[in-house]
Formats: sequence, C-alpha cells, structure tokens
Amino acid sequence: MGKASKIKAGREQGQLQIEVPATVARKMPFKIDENVEWIVVDPDIVVLVRTDEPYVAVKKNPTSATRLFW
Repeated sequence: MGKASKIKAGREQGQLQIEVPATVARKMPFKIDENVEWIVVDPDIVVLVRTDEPYVAVKKNPTSATRLFW
C-alpha cells in the first residue's frame, strides 16, 4: 500500500514533521506516546518500527546526543 505525504517544517528549529495519512493510521493504529524507531536503510528507504521499550538519550557532549534502544 502506498500513500503520498509531505514533509513540513517542525515547531523547533532543525526538526521536520511527517504526517501519517489517515488510511495508514487506520491500518497501523498509533497510540499517543507510543515508542517507535526510525531505521534508515538507504537515502530513499526509511522504516518505522514499533518498539515497546523507551529510548535513553546519552549526551556525549553538549552538541550531540546518542539514542540507545535496549
């Protein structure tokens, strides 16, 4: 199933927002505060995977953070 969507500027600087079309949301019902993981396969393919476990942000220095999924 394919469905078109647009990427928009986020509320915070440096963020982008992607809207999930209603037909996709009905097939994969999302819940508020549900944990998901974006996996970049290559520059043209991004996979969204559900994960029940929360991520931990570990700051290595003030300008970067690493997300660890346990």
